[in-house]
Amino acid sequence: NVAFNAISDRSTATLYVSRFQVRAVDGTGVTDTETVGDGVAADTGSRSFTYGGLADGKIVSSYGAANPLVGVIQIDTAVPTNKVLLAVYSLKSQNVTGTLTDLKLGVSISGNGNTDGTLTNMFNSIYMTIGSTTVNGAIGTVSGTAGGYQSATVDFQNLSIPLPADAYTDVSVYGDIAADTSSRFEGMLASTTLDLSNSANITVDDPTFTAISPLSATLTSNDQEFTESGISLGGLPSVTYGDLTESSNLNNALQQFTFTIPLMAGKNAIYIPNSEYLAFATTTTPTGMSIVPVQFTDDNTNGDGSTYFYIAPGQVKTITAIFNATGTPSTGGIFKLQEIVYGTTPSSFTKVMASPDVTKILTAVLFH
Repeated sequence: NVAFNAISDRSTATLYVSRFQVRAVDGTGVTDTETVGDGVAADTGSRSFTYGGLADGKIVSSYGAANPLVGVIQIDTAVPTNKVLLAVYSLKSQNVTGTLTDLKLGVSISGNGNTDGTLTNMFNSIYMTIGSTTVNGAIGTVSGTAGGYQSATVDFQNLSIPLPADAYTDVSVYGDIAADTSSRFEGMLASTTLDLSNSANITVDDPTFTAISPLSATLTSNDQEFTESGISLGGLPSVTYGDLTESSNLNNALQQFTFTIPLMAGKNAIYIPNSEYLAFATTTTPTGMSIVPVQFTDDNTNGDGSTYFYIAPGQVKTITAIFNATGTPSTGGIFKLQEIVYGTTPSSFTKVMASPDVTKILTAVLFH
């Protein structure tokens, strides 16, 4: 019998046979036996076995589905802002199971000229979460200029994270941001980088404790802008639904749904375009359906202009957007609000509020 181990036996081999017999027995009891080889010479016969798989496993990387878009993070002048999602990467151990024992990420910031707005002053901590495991990273030597661009390596050491074979595992990277005293972080940008073009940035062992090399890739997360002047949720958003009505021949249905979003301005006034087409970025309309805006209002018109809703510094306003969805009753689908567009002047709406938590809540399940 010849057995091959899927982990360790990954090369071409030749099995030398010094003697073998071929025996046939017919139905009358006659046995025909042929013996080849004398059982002594090693080169009497041979049989080759060729391993046709990959030479070894590989670590494959990509962006996770929940990797944040370019966004604006509301920070506070008095208290830290914790658990800011900076990036979601995804790792796969190809062909074999692996154990992640070390991971190094790059982190960088673009300063605002304030020399107190340094990388080490900004981040109270940087940590990653994989499943139910959370690990703090060690921030290394910072390069760059205080008040300008700075970068450092964050090392996550002494890990024991299982990576199943041929399945992606998400790595979520978070930062705890210090209080923004004297506006030292106002307008700054932060991003992270997973650079697997350098194999020293990741250590994954297979079951024989042999290192699995990564496929070369460099992934950089989207910029997150930190500001006291943005908008944040001033309460819990919601989705409500009207009754689903169907035509008499049951070939058309109508359902009204409403997004309700309480928003709070930071230290500066906020202006939101008063057209749903300009104020929102949404997922595409489900196939076979039509979604049309019906009404877009705020609960307090003080300061509003002809083209915008106005939110004063520190004020909370609730905006309400009503839509009609039509289509065949059996169609159904999901419609999500992904981004809210706003500006800090009434003539320029260039900033975006994008939050996975907002999108998760403001998801309409239609014709349900």
